[in-house]
Amino acid sequence: PGGGEVMPVRYPMAIVGAGALGLHFAARLVKVGRVAVIARSGERAEELRKGVTVGGERFVPEAFGPDDAPGADWLIVLVKTGDTRDAALTARAMAPRGVVSLQNGLVDEVLREACAGLLAGLGITTEGAFRDGSVVQPSGAGDTLLPPGFEPVAELLVAAGLRARVEPEIAAARLAKLLVNVAINPLAAIFRVRNGDAEQCLGGARG
Repeated sequence: PGGGEVMPVRYPMAIVGAGALGLHFAARLVKVGRVAVIARSGERAEELRKGVTVGGERFVPEAFGPDDAPGADWLIVLVKTGDTRDAALTARAMAPRGVVSLQNGLVDEVLREACAGLLAGLGITTEGAFRDGSVVQPSGAGDTLLPPGFEPVAELLVAAGLRARVEPEIAAARLAKLLVNVAINPLAAIFRVRNGDAEQCLGGARG
């Protein structure tokens, strides 16, 4: 005390993954509190700090590379499946209260192994976003379901205007989303349309 030292900032929330969906979540959450965005590299973080357009609004994230990631209370992981282990190890180093993945894919074992000893779980989201050049465009509001223990994260998401809740039967909810993706993703690939467009086509066929 009295030495003039500056205590490092600890963030209430961090997003590990600076893709379209990660930036979409961060741009919403920053309206209710500070959010750290952890990019794949220091160079990418520096680029993001120059600003990006998300949903028609300019967003200047507090972006960091994995090597200088700050402390954070709660972390959401939104990276490609193959990057899960590195993202989880970065998350662990940030000394969080909990780490929740909103990824698709079989990441359970990798996440829990890398975050052993921490509260770690898997949720789902049907929020959508895509990148159009340097612009991130939301592609339709959805629901975000979190496992028990992540009530504070759900509260932050709701405060940011997102539809979110804790789902006690999260394993069943994840399976249901997998089955929907099994139907929709091949259609999107075959007809070369975005996921949301394929879902609308499937809904029309059901009707």
